[in-house]
Amino acid sequence: MLLFSPSTSKRMFFLALLFQLLPVAYAFSASAFILPLGQNSPNYTFALSIPKNSTDIYFHLSGPTDYSWVAVGTGRNMENSLMVLLYAAANGKNVTVSPRLCSGHQEPVYSSALAVDILNGTGISGNTMTLNARCSNCVHWGTGSLDLKSSSQSWIYALGPSGGTAAMLRSNSKTASIERHSRYGRFTMDMVRASSDSAGLPASFATAAGSNMDGSITIDSNWPSIIHALCLCGTFVIMMPLGVTFLRIFPRSVRWHWINQTLSSIITGVGFIIGIYLSTMFTKSEKANSTHQIIGIMIGLALIIQLGMGSWHHWVFKNTNSPTIFGRIHHYFGHIIILLGIINGGIGLAWSYASRSVVIGYSIAVLAICLVYLVALWKAKWDTKHYKRSHASAVNELNQPGLGYEL
Repeated sequence: MLLFSPSTSKRMFFLALLFQLLPVAYAFSASAFILPLGQNSPNYTFALSIPKNSTDIYFHLSGPTDYSWVAVGTGRNMENSLMVLLYAAANGKNVTVSPRLCSGHQEPVYSSALAVDILNGTGISGNTMTLNARCSNCVHWGTGSLDLKSSSQSWIYALGPSGGTAAMLRSNSKTASIERHSRYGRFTMDMVRASSDSAGLPASFATAAGSNMDGSITIDSNWPSIIHALCLCGTFVIMMPLGVTFLRIFPRSVRWHWINQTLSSIITGVGFIIGIYLSTMFTKSEKANSTHQIIGIMIGLALIIQLGMGSWHHWVFKNTNSPTIFGRIHHYFGHIIILLGIINGGIGLAWSYASRSVVIGYSIAVLAICLVYLVALWKAKWDTKHYKRSHASAVNELNQPGLGYEL
């Protein structure tokens, strides 16, 4: 005689199986922070699970591949923060995990002392990069610590550039230099809630738990680099060639040449100062030994010499009506400086991870402006020679006493 019908037996079997699985499903306690980034974009997600009576921290970090990198850090500010950065590997299919320490509002530095072990589920799927990991020494470090008993431990989040003018970071190096964040902010997490009876992470994080947004998201950009590029590329590609045009094509005026080149030098100085500031912000530039920086320093010194030679030549000629060797050197040295400045602009764009479209646009602009300038200069010389042949008694304005320049 059957005590239960076949259908009842099946239901009891599935109920028994469910009760066996429940402890597994709920064995991992975690606090999770979820930041929506747009209707068609994956969320930024950070979650923690801390086994009881252990200093191991299990954590999950994920975000859209539309951003060059994503990161999470301890504390309310970058100073003394322990950070974990996540970005795509060189092949674009895997991820690179870089634990770093930060001393201030500048690029964090990779720390090999931080023991971060990658767990299953790490990688890139669709347009989401994901990290599941365990850190065995992230509770205490040289400049800070986590309060595992806090119900509102402070954290910071950041996302790198998202396409546009910046090239996306693809690197296998844990020490890869990163560009300035495009978005960042703060949040808090309940570390007590993250305390777990088991070691590991839940399978997914659909909703936030045990976390709160601290303020609003800040939209940022690498504006110092943008101003640096505009100042220097603008002066060497546009303003300085324009100064030569004022002297040799129209209106053929020493005064306008001097005003323009002096203004160009001032703007170049502003760009140079911003460049020095930028050099202190990134690990790749702090030693000032890159090609872009070395050429930039040489150009800065050359501009000082160029201004000195031009001023001295003008003063001597104005008082003696005699040309000087400095005037001739000033003429050719100026062209060399402009050429080096244009070349260094391209080197700087590539070195600062400017996107391919920006580098191509810069190259096209340089070629177009150079072509227009050379055609205008050729026409001015042709007109001058034609004028001299047709009017033998006329003297070219630039050869009159008081100017000291020849076409």
